[in-house]
Amino acid sequence: MKRILLGLLTTAGIVTTIAPAEAAIFTFALENATYAGGGSLNGTFQFDTTTGEFLSDGYNVTTNPNALNQSTFVGNWIDNTSNVNSASNVTTLALDALPISLSGGGSQFLTLLFDTNISTLALNGTANLIVNTNPIFGSNETFVDTGIAQSAAVSGGIIRLIDDGSFTAPPGTVPEPLTILGAGAAIGLGAAFKRKLTKIAKKSQ
Repeated sequence: MKRILLGLLTTAGIVTTIAPAEAAIFTFALENATYAGGGSLNGTFQFDTTTGEFLSDGYNVTTNPNALNQSTFVGNWIDNTSNVNSASNVTTLALDALPISLSGGGSQFLTLLFDTNISTLALNGTANLIVNTNPIFGSNETFVDTGIAQSAAVSGGIIRLIDDGSFTAPPGTVPEPLTILGAGAAIGLGAAFKRKLTKIAKKSQ
C-alpha cells in the first residue's frame, strides 16, 4: 500500500512538472489614441510584471502629431523614466527617440500616463490615457530643435492588454491530471496484485 501511495505521489509530481507554464510578459496595444491638434499614435509595447519594468526592445510605437514640426516618427524609442506608481495606481511610459532615428536632428520625447497600475490588468483589460489640455500635466509628445520645444497634448485613447504572456499547451500534448492519476493508480494496483498472486503461488507449491 505504501508503494501505491508513493506511485500516486510521484504521478502527482509529474502533473505539477508538466503543467502549462506562465510567463510574465504583458503586451499592450494603443487604441484610438489621438492628439489635441490632430494626428494619432498607435503601436504596442511590453511590460515585465515580474521586474515591474518595460522591455527595452518591446517598443513599437508610431506617432504622428500634426502640431509638431516633425514628420511621422517610426524610429527607435529608448526608455527614459518609465515607472508604475502602486500608491496612485498611475503608470508612466516615458520614451526618448534615438538621435539617429531623427532625420532632421533635435530630440523627441513621448510621455504616456495611464490611470491604472497596468500590471493588475487581465487579458483584454484596458486603461485610459490620462489627458490634459496642458501637455505638462497629461500624456504628450515633445519635439526639441535648436533649443525650441514644441509639445502636443494627447487628447484621448486607451491601451488594451492583448497578450498576458500565458502559455497553454496544444490539445493532446499534456494528459489531463485525472487521466495521469488514474493511470498511476492502475499501475500501482496492478503491481500490488501481481506480488500478491506470486506469494499465493509460492505458498501453494
